[in-house]
Amino acid sequence: MEQLQEGMNFESSRLLESRQTQSDDQVFVFSRSHRVVAAGLFLFSLIFHLLNYGLVDDHFDRISRGRQIAKYGELPFKDFFDPGYFLTLFSSAGVQTLFGDSLVGEALLNGVGFSVGFALTFLMLVRTTTSLPVAGVVTVLVMSAGTRFYDYDKVLFYPLGVFLCWRYFDRTSVWNLVNLALATTCAFWFRYDNGIFIACGTAVGLFVVHWRSRVTFACRLALYAVVIVVMSLPCLVFLQVNGGVLDYIYQITSYANREGNRTRVFELPQLQVDDNVPLFIIEPPAGYPITVRWVEGLSNSARSALERQFLLSDPEFDGERTWSYVLHDNSSAHVGALVRNSSVEDTGSIDRGAMRVLSAGSLKERVRRVVPFLRMQVLPGVLSLSNIFVFVYYLFVAIPVLAVAVVWRKCLEGRRSYRWEPEAARVLCLTTICILIESFILRDPLTARIGAVAAPVGILGVWILASVGLPRRCGDWVIGVTARLDRCGVSVKHFWQQVNAMVYLRRIVWTVLGLGGLFLGQSGFSTAQSIVATLDQKLTALAVSPPSMALLPNGRDSGMVRYVQECTGPDDRILATWFVPQLYAYAGRGFAGGMVVFFGGHWSDRAWQEKTLSRLREQSVPIVLVETDSYASFERDYDLIDSFIKANYRLAGMSSLGNPDVDETAYRILVRDGLTPVRFDDSWQLPCFS
Repeated sequence: MEQLQEGMNFESSRLLESRQTQSDDQVFVFSRSHRVVAAGLFLFSLIFHLLNYGLVDDHFDRISRGRQIAKYGELPFKDFFDPGYFLTLFSSAGVQTLFGDSLVGEALLNGVGFSVGFALTFLMLVRTTTSLPVAGVVTVLVMSAGTRFYDYDKVLFYPLGVFLCWRYFDRTSVWNLVNLALATTCAFWFRYDNGIFIACGTAVGLFVVHWRSRVTFACRLALYAVVIVVMSLPCLVFLQVNGGVLDYIYQITSYANREGNRTRVFELPQLQVDDNVPLFIIEPPAGYPITVRWVEGLSNSARSALERQFLLSDPEFDGERTWSYVLHDNSSAHVGALVRNSSVEDTGSIDRGAMRVLSAGSLKERVRRVVPFLRMQVLPGVLSLSNIFVFVYYLFVAIPVLAVAVVWRKCLEGRRSYRWEPEAARVLCLTTICILIESFILRDPLTARIGAVAAPVGILGVWILASVGLPRRCGDWVIGVTARLDRCGVSVKHFWQQVNAMVYLRRIVWTVLGLGGLFLGQSGFSTAQSIVATLDQKLTALAVSPPSMALLPNGRDSGMVRYVQECTGPDDRILATWFVPQLYAYAGRGFAGGMVVFFGGHWSDRAWQEKTLSRLREQSVPIVLVETDSYASFERDYDLIDSFIKANYRLAGMSSLGNPDVDETAYRILVRDGLTPVRFDDSWQLPCFS
């Protein structure tokens, strides 16, 4: 009996090995065309994102910390607080060291991260759909989700982690697992939750693919963990030497808890329905973007009156008396009256000789001007932009649930087949990552976060559609229509065979392309030249050191930046009591006390405030900037720092610092006791120390 049992075990092992070998032969291999298209998509994405590169205030929370490393040799956790973006900060510092104290290095870093992530997304969609066109369309939709550039780590590491997971599940080799562990380690130290999400998805996938052998599962999971720990040793040693690993864990968990409470993590968004709007509306034609530089000394009330007179809407302050507008009357007479007005010093995007607007906006805006149907909104009270994001949120939440249901059905159908395990491992790994991302990342404000999670959720959604046979159902529908036409006497199949439609279709496509090249070749060449010239101008503007104030996320901060830049020395530090991280990068100054921002009560524990005070006592901090509106929360949350400021600084003045939206009491400028100004600023008569 024992010999019979041993024989059965041996036969089962041999059958298992045979089936595993067979599954290895069925591993998906990307063709040359797949790789070429992915490379082209990478290049397109890089150029597109560089041409459209723009920054928001939040991005400078990372850039200014990276600058602190590059310019002053300070280190995260040791010299300033870090919420867990360890390698993100060193990467930013690296490109700032390489390209200088400018934004061009950060732009290239973000663009490459985006492009690699989208190329990997495309490859996984190709594998899921086996269709280049479908994969390309979905990838473009993911790219258009509006991801903010500071989220490049999410766009890069979510697809990279999933791609390497799938690669291991196809061929369960040790080398593939080591590569996955290396990517997980890198993702963790760029931003700790990235690594945690990938590790959890990997653990689920390992269990599914190795569930028949507990020993194999335990060994592979242990190997995965050991590689992560070994590769993390340099970072762990650094942290232990500079405050301790436990302090690092406490810092990031405290930051995560406060940020979760502030942004209402786990709170479901609500639809906001406006009953007062009609069922449908037609928007007026879009205007024309221009800029106007008003004469010096023009009051806000006079400027507002001129804006109404010349039909200028959507005012945006660009700094130095220059405003961006949308002009709603582009007639020569109206444009000429604006240009010749005595209160207008200069204009942009206007041909002052022909008195016409040069910029007509994007192709979409030009088409919408002449086609009213495209400007029609149905149920605008329900289908508002904010509500659309809420609908997308619940769609994203439903996708992992549907994926689990589909996997369960497929496993029941194929439980006697050996091929269900790798596919189930791939999908459940991706589903786990999506659930974690949606739980902890996809929260208020949705507009800022939904683009960062679009890639993995999009891949999972496409897999669901492919798994339920949507393409096959569409094909069946076409066959049914053809059959009904045949019964009506129209032999579609015979016609298709007689005319060899694919040959004619191919000829039509090449004819259209040829005519397009013949008639639009010069225009296309000019467009390519224009793209190259625009890209060169963009990179040149980004390479200015320190960054040009024309690139400020909000031109209203330009006066503050100019004051700090002109009235403090290069070695001075600045303390600002609210969220204004862009100040340090544009002014070319370091932040004081290890605090790049004060908001949300972050780093307000007594021990951390004491550490901030010890740094302030050692640094040259001639001025402190206080925002009046947010001072009450600063005084409450950071009481020790506030007491230090009151005891060691005196009020030098109050000013709007050139911000047209606030009054003259908006900002308080405090100077260190015992310091004597060398001069006073011409614009606001504030003290200068350089």
